[in-house]
Amino acid sequence: MIGTSTLLMLLVVAAADPPPLQPAARLLRVEGKVAIFSADNQSRPATALDTAYVGERITVSTKGQIVLAFRADGHLERVKPGSEVTVGREGCTPRSAIETVTAPASYRRTVDSAVRQLRPEGPAAAAIVRAPPPPDGTPPENAPSSSMARTPINGSVVLISRPTFTWPAVDKAAGYEFHLFRDTGKIWSVSVDRPKLEYTGEQALLPGTDYDWEVFTVSPEHGREKVSGGFFTTATEDQKEHATKLGELAAGEDIALITLAAAWFDENQMVAEAIAAYERIVRLDPKTASYWRALGSMYQQADREEDANSAFKKADQLRPARRPSFLPRLPK
Repeated sequence: MIGTSTLLMLLVVAAADPPPLQPAARLLRVEGKVAIFSADNQSRPATALDTAYVGERITVSTKGQIVLAFRADGHLERVKPGSEVTVGREGCTPRSAIETVTAPASYRRTVDSAVRQLRPEGPAAAAIVRAPPPPDGTPPENAPSSSMARTPINGSVVLISRPTFTWPAVDKAAGYEFHLFRDTGKIWSVSVDRPKLEYTGEQALLPGTDYDWEVFTVSPEHGREKVSGGFFTTATEDQKEHATKLGELAAGEDIALITLAAAWFDENQMVAEAIAAYERIVRLDPKTASYWRALGSMYQQADREEDANSAFKKADQLRPARRPSFLPRLPK
């Protein structure tokens, strides 16, 4: 038999460690006054790109709206203004308070698949990591100029099999040596006189494959020195197909569908495509802080620190960064 003290201890542990909430949907569009309440009536901000959990209640003002993407079956739904609903695994109730959001017929299969592939948890509780400036603000003597970005973006997934490589120019460089590698070793080398070249190897890069690259400069003052490099992955055929369709949706006017495309690009490390989608969103809706924060994060991954800081500043002006009043526990 379980003793009284043991039973009390189990009850205390159970009370202190409630069961994790189950992610149900991602929030693609939040406009106006929208509140989310947990089962014990604690409120938290309704934030675009965040997650709604099974059992939560959502209240929408008469001039507000929220669009949710349900991962269980890939469908989208909008809560009608002036309504209160409860989130379920496969949709909100009551159904009379819901409108189904339907993508154009030629995109429905892609939208359904993209929603199912989204991560369960959104970014609301994640900390923004910002790179520290140099100790005295002075770049090293032979530092590359920041006038040209590095592409492909480091750690990103690229959609083409013959990408163009760029890197910051180095003052007084007589030329550059470029080397491309995969797991089998070096596959391509070339010398160029400017910090840009297109891959022209005999064989196109393989889909779904990791590649590394290095650039060395040759100059009278410094000799041969590594000045840039990075790594990237080529997209699979399935990723290419999704990216093409979602890119077309991202060129439209429906912010919920553009957000879905941006989130999918983001989570699949297609940084350049995510930046383009988030930039379009903030042009259409410049007053939502979470979109600016997401754009800033993408700029940061692309080593565009000035653009990232501007986006973060804009987000902070719209809504100062703060933690939700509670953080749901995700299943292990």
